[in-house]
Amino acid sequence: MPRRSFLACAERQWGRLARRCVALLVAWLAVSAGAGRGEAQGAGRGEAQGAARGETQGAARGEAQGAGRGEAQAAARGEAQRAARAWLGVQTHEIAGALVVRRVARRSPALRAQLAEGDVLLAAGGERLAAPSDLARHVATRAPGEQLVLRLRRAAGEREVAVELVDYPGADEVARRMLVGTRAADLDGTEPVHDRVATKASVWRGKVVLLEHFAASCASCERIAETLAAWHRERGPRGLTVVGIAGDDPRTALAAVKSWGIPYGVVADPEGVVAARYAVTAVPTLVLVDRRGIVAEVVIGYSQASLDALDRKIAQLVAAR
Repeated sequence: MPRRSFLACAERQWGRLARRCVALLVAWLAVSAGAGRGEAQGAGRGEAQGAARGETQGAARGEAQGAGRGEAQAAARGEAQRAARAWLGVQTHEIAGALVVRRVARRSPALRAQLAEGDVLLAAGGERLAAPSDLARHVATRAPGEQLVLRLRRAAGEREVAVELVDYPGADEVARRMLVGTRAADLDGTEPVHDRVATKASVWRGKVVLLEHFAASCASCERIAETLAAWHRERGPRGLTVVGIAGDDPRTALAAVKSWGIPYGVVADPEGVVAARYAVTAVPTLVLVDRRGIVAEVVIGYSQASLDALDRKIAQLVAAR
């Protein structure tokens, strides 16, 4: 092939190759740019979506945690409110279809409102009262600090009193406020079980008397009976009289006396007549009466610390003349 023809052919081939390379390069750059935009957009969308999801999830978690804390706090407040128990401070009983005040506790809302033994309670909160449970329901549905309007009848006529309820001070303290400082009640209405028991409180004058309200089914009562038996043997000759008052029928009470080895006198109070006189709400309840016939101390339940304190009180009263 002549030299000129060869060069011309080579130029044409090189030109076509160069144009193809340029076209390929342009195409590659276009693809790379598109991919870059796609990756950037995808990454941007992913980051945005991820951030959005994160914020949403964080907000959801925050709301959930906030709601959880709110619910927990509300539940705690509800429990605290339920735990807060109102107290009026009267003991009542029914007489001829009327609700009559039997006893008013010392340092109680009822005493501050000048309620007195013998008052007939006619209504509470505008509703007629027919039984002690009616009054208890009205007190139970109110919170400490709320007022309860009572309508009562006294010798001078009918009137209304507004009583501001307070926090329930606890069973032991209520029993003390109800009984300590009052004259001991008789044991009339009980049935003999073991040994001779003087049922008239007037006969106890000059003696220190410890009344034990118990039940045959009460394990703590059995444990306390051992301590009382020791006190009976040790302090009986010095003027202490221990009397058991069982809230059972005589046969059941006698079985407990024999099983527990009780050496002191016991009577049965199956109808709870004497328990009501002493405002007993739980067993064991120990009521200590001094030589004048006045209630000096009340202990509810079994506690070694309480028994130790009662032991010291008994020693003090026995030593006093």
